[in-house]
Parts: sequence; structure tokens; C-alpha cells
Amino acid sequence: MVCALEPKECSTLFNNGLGRHRIEGIGDKMVTLNHNVLTTDYVQLIHDDDCVIGLELLQRQIPLVERLLGLPKGRFGTLHELFGISGVCNVRGAVRLAGYLGLGRGDNVVTIATDGFDRYPSVLANLEGRMSPLDDAKLSGWFKTIFLPVGAPEILDVRPAEQKDACSH
Repeated sequence: MVCALEPKECSTLFNNGLGRHRIEGIGDKMVTLNHNVLTTDYVQLIHDDDCVIGLELLQRQIPLVERLLGLPKGRFGTLHELFGISGVCNVRGAVRLAGYLGLGRGDNVVTIATDGFDRYPSVLANLEGRMSPLDDAKLSGWFKTIFLPVGAPEILDVRPAEQKDACSH
């Protein structure tokens, strides 16, 4: 299965929408030449602020994330700078698609962390100005909302009818 992710604020594939967003490199009000729409099974909308908040969690709230994931202290610290906003978008999309498809612990979903943190310190400074204070209760709630497959994701099944029918038998 292939799932294309788009910013909710600029949902070109989902509903021909246009708009401004903060997830660089996707949803640029067009379908890029390297996107093969014939191999796309689902299109999913991701709110850009969820990706910025997810970046805050993965970049600056490492002890909290380790505690919520049940990881030993210091285990996640080596990975945190590997994620940027697009990488967080991809992880969020993968988690939500897995929940939507009813996948469990024995199933695999593959995604790519397409950017690192190096370009985003000012984005987190802006978030802090907009959302302060950032206490543990607020951050824990954000973590559950962003990184756990809860709620109904905005996913559009774009598979041909015959492929949908074959999967339901």
C-alpha cells in the first residue's frame, strides 16, 4: 500500500484544495512529476501544526517522550536530530495509516524521515511563543494525539473499485 501525505491546509490530491502550510516539500499546490498517482492507494491529510508540535516533542522533550514510549533514559537521545517537520509528518502518517488499516504489533509500516532538525530552530521558537506554557500535561496530550493511532484520520481511498472489491473477499 502507498499512502500520499498532504498538508490539510493545502489538500491538492485529496480535494483539489489550495493554501499555505509549514511542511516544506509537499503539498505545493500541484502534483509533482515524480509522484506516480497510479501507484497511490490512499491520500491522507496531516495538519501542519501537528508536525511542528511533533518536532517539539522529538527534539526538545526527549525525557518525556522516552517515558511515554517506555524507553530507558538516554535511548532516544541519539535519534532526535534526525527528524524535521517532513520526517515527523511521515511518521505521523504511518502511525495513522496503520491504525486506519487495523494493523497490529506484528505488522510493518515503512516510512522515511526525509529531513533533519538543522533547519527548524526558529520554527520551534515560534511554536513556543504561540503555545506557551508547555507543561507536561499539555505535552503528554499532544504526544498521544500525534503519535498514537487515535481518532479517525482524514484518509481517502483512491484505489480502483476492482482492487477494493478484491481486498474485501
